[in-house]
Amino acid sequence: LTLPIFLTLDAQQSFFTILRIIFICSILLHIASVVFLTKYTPSNQAAWRNYMLFIQSCLVVLDIHLEILMSPVPIFPAPAGYATGLLCKLGVPVKVEAGLGMLIIANIGTSTILCVFHKHQTDLVGSSRFRLCERANRIAHIGLIIAYSFPPASYTTVVQSQKITDELLELDPRNLT
Repeated sequence: LTLPIFLTLDAQQSFFTILRIIFICSILLHIASVVFLTKYTPSNQAAWRNYMLFIQSCLVVLDIHLEILMSPVPIFPAPAGYATGLLCKLGVPVKVEAGLGMLIIANIGTSTILCVFHKHQTDLVGSSRFRLCERANRIAHIGLIIAYSFPPASYTTVVQSQKITDELLELDPRNLT
């Protein structure tokens, strides 16, 4: 016997208050990071700084997406949740909102890998057999971006009908409706 899940409005407001506090702290830390990256990064590390600035901008976009545009509310212990953000109010399906978040996270992961890849390529001597030429380096960059962007993009584009969603909600023993 599984008990139904009920989330009170007070519990939801407490959850949103905690998320807003985290959001404000996160934005302040992002500002500090951008200042340090732009003012204190040595000029010989300009390429590394660009990777870090891109990752930082992706993190800002992810924070705005999660806090303002999506505002997801997880329903534990069920593997479910709902969104109450601006995109939801505009009628954007939760699946598309989640797909956008996954795409941003994939870009952060890709950028991290590319940053490490760049660092290793610059550490290699020019005659090393592991050193890639500029063309191969660009192909590796584009290939990684495509490889990590494909799963979230395909998840977002596969449409699930409202009828199937309603059936899944009805069949769940936790009474998620």
